[in-house]
Amino acid sequence: MITLKRILVPTDFSLPSQKALRHAIEFAKHYDCEVVLLHVLESAPFPPAFGLEGAPPTPMADQARSWADQQLAKMAREEVPEKVRHRTLMRQGNPTQEIVHTAIQEDADLIIMATQGRSGLEHILLGSVAEKVVRKAP
Repeated sequence: MITLKRILVPTDFSLPSQKALRHAIEFAKHYDCEVVLLHVLESAPFPPAFGLEGAPPTPMADQARSWADQQLAKMAREEVPEKVRHRTLMRQGNPTQEIVHTAIQEDADLIIMATQGRSGLEHILLGSVAEKVVRKAP
């Protein structure tokens, strides 16, 4: 018999992410497990030559974090029924790395996430976070 104790649900607050959360909620109800809703704030990629590594957060970064905190709380409050155990987490960095790291750290049994469905040149240049998570997650 399959047992699940924790499902990680990365979100970028898009409609596909909301649909992924709904699927996770159904799994959580069926398996009586916890949903961990995760948002990763992407760090701005500055080359070391810019000398901005480890720089203090800017007002814009603080606003982005505050907005994301509000959206994460709103998503949990409006989408997750009270009877489903859940928590929210915020991380900062590379989304793929942070999702995989959080899955390991939280001992997640399952990751349910959406994909934006990029194709063509955009997919070649940017790739897919979901695809990378599938390849790297244990």
